[in-house]
Amino acid sequence: MQQIQVKGMALLGALSALKPSYERKPELVPERLRHYLNEEVVASSWYRFDDYLELLKILASTIDPAKAKGDIWRAFGVIAAQRDLRGVQDNVPEEQRPQQTALYRGTLKGVTGLATLVRRGLHLRELYYSRGYYKVRRISERKLEIRLHDFPACAELCAVSTGYLTEVFRSAKVGAWVERVSCLGNGDPDCRWELRFDEKTDVSDLAVFG
Repeated sequence: MQQIQVKGMALLGALSALKPSYERKPELVPERLRHYLNEEVVASSWYRFDDYLELLKILASTIDPAKAKGDIWRAFGVIAAQRDLRGVQDNVPEEQRPQQTALYRGTLKGVTGLATLVRRGLHLRELYYSRGYYKVRRISERKLEIRLHDFPACAELCAVSTGYLTEVFRSAKVGAWVERVSCLGNGDPDCRWELRFDEKTDVSDLAVFG
């Protein structure tokens, strides 16, 4: 199976946030990873997944969980979605903000129907990696089941995805809630989320998901 890679746009956010800590304390980052912080990273290029995850873990070690409402990894996802969709970075110190933002501004604008919204929102997350895709199934009138396939077991990135998807659907203002219910990285049989819609939301369009 082909080695999974990560898009430069994801790496840029992590590097920008990590750089101030690295400049103060270079030993935080192993020497073999320092080139990422000293060379140009291209948003549209592909990079090593393992290196990305290791850099994210180093970044997480520099953050007070209390400032991330107890879940640093979920907060990473929320911040990434805000950056991608709107260029919003109010909760990120200025010196930690990447220069390239709002890469997907307008992606969700003009969307008609929940089914299209769900597909586009999930596709945004899929763009981060060279492998991995979501399948959607309707499990009740107002609830969808979302499963991640062909992706490494990783509890941290499942939490990132939870935050990312939460912010995507929150920004769409359709009355939706995302809940992670299982994760391969935690020993569960799959990576799965439930997407629930408000009583006031017209869910007739969800029929396409079975």
